[in-house]
Amino acid sequence: VTGFSASSITVTNGTVTVVSLSGSGSTYTFSVTPTNNGTVSVSVAANAVRDAVGNGNTASNALSVQYTAPVASGLSVLYQTGDLGQPTDNQLRPFLQLVNTGTTAVPYSGLTVRYWLTVENFMGQLVTPIDYAKLGTSLVSARYVQLATPRQGAFGYIEYSFAAGAGNLAAGTDSGPIYGKAYKPDYSNFDETDDWSYQTSSSFTTNSHVTLYQNGTLIAGTEPPAVTSTTALQVYSASRDASASPQYVSVQLQVRNSGNRPVNYSDLTVRYYFTRDGATTLVPQVDYAKLGASNISVRYVALATPLNGADGYLEIGFSAALGVFYPSTSTDDIFFKIRQGNYAAFTQSNDYSFTGSTSLAVNNRLPAYLNGALVFGTEPSQAAASAARGSQPASAGGTTSVAAGSELQALTASPNPFGEQLTLRFALPTAQAYALAVYDGQGRLVQQLASGQAEAGQAQEVAVPTATYAAGLYLVRLTTASGVQTLKLIKQ
Repeated sequence: VTGFSASSITVTNGTVTVVSLSGSGSTYTFSVTPTNNGTVSVSVAANAVRDAVGNGNTASNALSVQYTAPVASGLSVLYQTGDLGQPTDNQLRPFLQLVNTGTTAVPYSGLTVRYWLTVENFMGQLVTPIDYAKLGTSLVSARYVQLATPRQGAFGYIEYSFAAGAGNLAAGTDSGPIYGKAYKPDYSNFDETDDWSYQTSSSFTTNSHVTLYQNGTLIAGTEPPAVTSTTALQVYSASRDASASPQYVSVQLQVRNSGNRPVNYSDLTVRYYFTRDGATTLVPQVDYAKLGASNISVRYVALATPLNGADGYLEIGFSAALGVFYPSTSTDDIFFKIRQGNYAAFTQSNDYSFTGSTSLAVNNRLPAYLNGALVFGTEPSQAAASAARGSQPASAGGTTSVAAGSELQALTASPNPFGEQLTLRFALPTAQAYALAVYDGQGRLVQQLASGQAEAGQAQEVAVPTATYAAGLYLVRLTTASGVQTLKLIKQ
């Protein structure tokens, strides 16, 4: 056989490390060094070598083995608080130092360190420079990684890694100090006190909540445990003019993501319920928004049936260009106002969402919605004159179509958003047949839940296992002879 060389061998996740092959004829010996943990495959392609008369070889079968790199012992990471006594300023300063108390040198390029944290008022970017590293500032880099699911004290981590040029961390030595920092492009403040990896230390010391990895394997420290994902919003407001009869309904608004999972800005809407006081034309506008006034939309929606304190509402929406609304983040200030076309005065005292306070505070009468499903606040109740036709429960967004002279079936759902279990309840005004079903956001049937005959006023409760439901918007529909009621719900 002639022509057999290292280039004749195909290796995935590894390299041929012995270029001078030993052996002759049909048996050869060579060495392969894996690149990373995982499957390493070796094969020889067809016609890679020739026999004495020029015939090429047939392709070999691939030989595959699972490789796990040996973990070095004696490695640890020390931590110092670089901005001691300033846990709520506009930067983080974790100082690190790697220590090798083992007996063998370890390549820096295989090591990574994670500093776990929550980033408040996060807008999608964290700047993570290295101010100084004794082993070479240019040889250390840092990046922020957002977690797909929340953990205790962490929505993400700063990962520190090392270039191949850093060489080896010799046995019995340390890396010397590594001074890192992190800040947001808008220089807004952090709250480090709830961060998994934060501790107060004026000198380098052990911090078990800073984790160290070799070739992706955890070798020191404790990662934060996973926590249950929750979707939660809060709406804050203040009246910019709390007088009884202003020309403008003028409001300061903030929405805060008080849960631990992100949502899309484009899915979010807020409603300000008020009475138009006989106005034929209304002119809403956004005066200012930290997110950019052009990214905030306002539109007036008239109610077909007046509610207590409202014959319509101003819907505040958010542009898809804003991207993701991260947990522990606020929209910051949005100033909007409404005037009548003829500049006539409003009467604010009878407006459902008006509080009369000029101090920013939680306002449960400014309901917030995701994909049209209510997730915060309380909608106004049905006005007395139309109460006989029923009202939509505030526990879930939805629509109702009810036959004349009948009462609403009062379908409710909890919780909303829901996780692995959903409970539906309803009672019918008269004895009649019913059908209850779940549809996805596109109106496709997901599950036929129940059907049958219900007695008048008899409470019905249906427990729905939803562990197999994908996250997203769902519609629950109750159909009877009296009409159809649909609730919008969110699986998180």
